[in-house]
Amino acid sequence: MFVESIRILKGKPRLINYHNSRLNTTCNAHYVKFKNIDLKKVIEPNHLDLDKEYKCRVMYNESIISIDYQPYHRRDIRSLKIVYSKNPINYTYKKVERPEIDVLFAQMDTADEIIIVNPNGHITDAYYYNIILEKDGLLFTPDSNLLNGVMRSHLLTKGKIQEKTIHIDQLHEYDKIHLVNALNPLGMVKVDIEDVIW
Repeated sequence: MFVESIRILKGKPRLINYHNSRLNTTCNAHYVKFKNIDLKKVIEPNHLDLDKEYKCRVMYNESIISIDYQPYHRRDIRSLKIVYSKNPINYTYKKVERPEIDVLFAQMDTADEIIIVNPNGHITDAYYYNIILEKDGLLFTPDSNLLNGVMRSHLLTKGKIQEKTIHIDQLHEYDKIHLVNALNPLGMVKVDIEDVIW
């Protein structure tokens, strides 16, 4: 089973074209008898409070299983723990269950989020977010990411970030770590390099 988590702001779904593209790409890759789905026609946020931010969670396989709307409360992230994956992780598609990543998340200890490092020593993603590293005002995202999130895709398309191979030994060369996903645009969640736990 797969999932899309969509930001609803001022009554409108954000980055909906990116979500729609990912959903249909995922279904076409996994199901033979699949008809394209238009999320714009199945998401109906008209009943939501325009002054609140919501998370719309769409669960699906070859068809939509459920659509749920919940007020979104942004996490307070002040520290990141580096965790190492002993085996390669295949997370090309946004699945509901991801046990390999859950095992790494359990190693978080007192930190607020994790930075996942693959067996080659390259930085990939956080648990809930894609990673963007800032250096001298320039923004880079690891090309060894696990999931190409919709916000990451949007920022790459707009030319606001650049892909780059980033080894964990190079992390100290950067100033800040930005965490982005569909619910968290660039600049909303950021952590100083000094607040990374090794």
